[in-house]
Amino acid sequence: MLSKFFYLSFFYIYFMMCFILERILFALFNYSNTFRDGITEPIKSFVHGFSMDLSAAGYFMIPFLVSAIVFSFWKNKKAEFNTYKVIGIVLSLMTAFFCVLDILLYPAWGFRLDATPFFYMQSPTAALASGTTSDYLIYGSTLVILASALVFGFIRLLAKVNELTKKESISRFDGIGFNLIPTLLCVGLVVLAIRGGVGVSTMNPGRVYFSDNVYFNHLALNLNWNLMYSLQKTDDFSEYYTMSDDDAQRIYDEKLAPSKLSPVYVDTLLNTKRPNILLFIMESFGGTACRLTGGEDAMPNLCKFAENGIVFNRCYANSFRTDRGLACILASYPGMPTTSLMKMTNKSQNVKKLPTALKEAGYKNTFYYGGDINFTNMNSFLVMSGYEKIICDANFTKDQKQSKWGAYDHVLFDYVANDFEKEEFEDGFFCTVLSSSSHEPFEVPYKHHEDKYLNSVMYSDSCLGSFLERFRETKYWDNTLIIILPDHSTAFVGGLANSDSLRYRIPMVWGGGAVRKHVDVDKICSQIDLSATLLSQLGINHDDFMFSKDAFDNNSPEFAIFAFNNGFGIIEKEGFASYDYDSQKEITSANAELIERGKSFIQTVYRDFERR
Repeated sequence: MLSKFFYLSFFYIYFMMCFILERILFALFNYSNTFRDGITEPIKSFVHGFSMDLSAAGYFMIPFLVSAIVFSFWKNKKAEFNTYKVIGIVLSLMTAFFCVLDILLYPAWGFRLDATPFFYMQSPTAALASGTTSDYLIYGSTLVILASALVFGFIRLLAKVNELTKKESISRFDGIGFNLIPTLLCVGLVVLAIRGGVGVSTMNPGRVYFSDNVYFNHLALNLNWNLMYSLQKTDDFSEYYTMSDDDAQRIYDEKLAPSKLSPVYVDTLLNTKRPNILLFIMESFGGTACRLTGGEDAMPNLCKFAENGIVFNRCYANSFRTDRGLACILASYPGMPTTSLMKMTNKSQNVKKLPTALKEAGYKNTFYYGGDINFTNMNSFLVMSGYEKIICDANFTKDQKQSKWGAYDHVLFDYVANDFEKEEFEDGFFCTVLSSSSHEPFEVPYKHHEDKYLNSVMYSDSCLGSFLERFRETKYWDNTLIIILPDHSTAFVGGLANSDSLRYRIPMVWGGGAVRKHVDVDKICSQIDLSATLLSQLGINHDDFMFSKDAFDNNSPEFAIFAFNNGFGIIEKEGFASYDYDSQKEITSANAELIERGKSFIQTVYRDFERR
């Protein structure tokens, strides 16, 4: 009986050692974050994360315990040993893979591995395009070394434990009753470890959070536990319902809902009620890289274009990835902490889209993208949005697709310019162009800045500038409204946290021959406000866009809200606040009412999402 308990305890202790090793690797690969203020905080992360390691090891024990119960009734030494061996090897390979994937993704995503990245794996080629060749060599080598070490270590230690237990006077396989007792004892201890103790609350991410610096909270998380937890929560939105639905709706209606009083614009900012519309959705064109929003001067062509246009100085992205940004821009549907509208086809088909509204008003819709149009359900989303013509990587030759994302931006923009120069468009078009070259790994055929991200932005900006010069010479210029709006921003300048409002500030510029005059718009707005603002200028009803506010309507509340992994931030004139649902604590707060307004908004969005 004692040897059986010892035998099962080995598996638990082994995986605890694996998790500590994986946390060490994560800390070393993020060395600058880990040790920038000394050794005290990293040590605290290991201490606080220990309870979650115990819980994760408990989950890893489940297949061993199930097998042990089976072999308590079926006495077969060889089969039992080999079963444990196979389970251990599989789990060792699995945790090694997740460890390296977590290390690879963290610098770009800013949060520990959860269910989110796996949605993007539906198109493996596009999903892997974010890394450089050197990245995959480094992380691939790390994976091979780590996986080999864990598997080899498990096999050697298992053999050693097997030999030790054979020497015990009480055989591991004698007596069904005696064998079952230690197994059931282990089951009880494992359940206790998985729960995180005997208290009312079970293990959750907030249990290991301890620092004002979110990185050290992330370091404390066990990546395996965090992944399992998030997979369970994919369709469970209960943690976002922090108040009664009546209270959430009341706060939203009183403080955040768009005005129902549609203003009549006698003197609009456009030369015509029905201009052609050309929308550029620029990949990762963050405000920290644009001098219009107080950042670096990496977008000189956009800034030059803005001199004669409408500049939205306080515009914010509502989320952090392209699929979510497209939903915010084209459907005016807010970003959510744990899911994406584009991911859920059965839901997104029930949401009104900007291209659909324009199509109903007589516009012809076209979409250009140089990459994989099936990535993250993009194609189905665009078709449901009312795009009648979609140009994607399939329309480019192999020689034209030299980027990891497909065609470089200069190739894509040249393709679009050629179509306009050949006069393939009739007046009354809504044309959308989605760029991709300023996406990780920021590898572009251009070298004007040492910083890879800023260099990629400068490259894409130069492609945009070349297009605008060519388009200005076409017959379409005088009657076209050109809108330039990023899909999201980044943290690559300034090392901003996911919860920092500056990480979401973006430039939005309206220009072209259809714009009457230069205007600086200082009101706080966001991507989801594009539909109401644009449709109002066109005299088209926008009541179907329930979350979209007209930025020029003084009757509507002035705010922007953004979602990051399991949290949100809200910006108003009175200040800024952010909240983390894992720890259930404020990260930054101007006042308690602002946090409550943010919670009510997120709850309202999720309730609407569930009903769709």
